[in-house]
Amino acid sequence: MSKKSKKNKEKRESLIWKFFEDGIWDIYLGILVIWLGLIIYFQWSNWFGLMIIPFAIIPVMLKRWVTLPRAVDLKLKAKKKRKITGIAIIVVVIFSVLLFSLKKEPGLTGLFHYIQENSNLVIGSLLGTVTWFLAYALGFQRLYFYGLLLFVAFFFDSGLSTEKPFGFTVVAGVIILLAGSYLFFKFFKEGATK
Repeated sequence: MSKKSKKNKEKRESLIWKFFEDGIWDIYLGILVIWLGLIIYFQWSNWFGLMIIPFAIIPVMLKRWVTLPRAVDLKLKAKKKRKITGIAIIVVVIFSVLLFSLKKEPGLTGLFHYIQENSNLVIGSLLGTVTWFLAYALGFQRLYFYGLLLFVAFFFDSGLSTEKPFGFTVVAGVIILLAGSYLFFKFFKEGATK
């Protein structure tokens, strides 16, 4: 294999990870949100959050087994680079200012106390903001809807019931998972007919 063809193959394989029409990233996000929703709903220990780490193998395996073999038929466009560093700094500053202005007690202990009391709301706001930032940075348009869905789900889970959440976060995860599964099977079917 020549250097040029090897370089083209490597470039194509790197673009596959930024290909969003196969639904794999949606499936992964849906599974993560369902898991977080179950942790919140059943009020499990935060240590169950570490179970998210093995889930990282899902997109890797699906990309290798499904998307890469069909890469020859895909028309991939290089994504234009966006200026995201400045936006990331602005988002972090705004989020920090909001947290420090909402707390009731002084100092970092007051901040940690506020986060502990309103953990669902803080997690939902953080996840929604990160999702919107990634939607802009990667050009992954569906993430805007998913971010809004996460904001709303975590807000309702934290605001409607102080004793036990209703499970809106699990429902949001199921919606994201179903959307990703639809795209995945559509992509799989189109690849099988070619």
